[in-house]
Amino acid sequence: MIDYSIGESGDETVNFQDISTLLQEKLASLQIVDKTVEIVYGEKFFYLVWQGEGSKPNLQEKIEGETALSLKASEADWASLLTGELSPQMAFMAGKLQLTGDYGLALQLAQALV
Repeated sequence: MIDYSIGESGDETVNFQDISTLLQEKLASLQIVDKTVEIVYGEKFFYLVWQGEGSKPNLQEKIEGETALSLKASEADWASLLTGELSPQMAFMAGKLQLTGDYGLALQLAQALV
């Protein structure tokens, strides 16, 4: 069982390692081929890249080319999303999660996060 607590001692502090690790673990089972997703948290960002069939998402700080989807939320909202306190659908409807790009891919990711 994976512990999805965020930050040290369960506090609300979230960092790059927390967000990237939890997203990679939660999204590893998805069958996504040759897609790049930009993850923006606060003023920081990174990319999750699926290359080839059956691949797991690889973390990259820079990419060449276009992203299929960009997801943007505050650090606190990412913490809530990854711990299950906030559903992706509610975050989107409340304006806490902004997305640009492939909405079908966004739905796949949302199902893996709940």
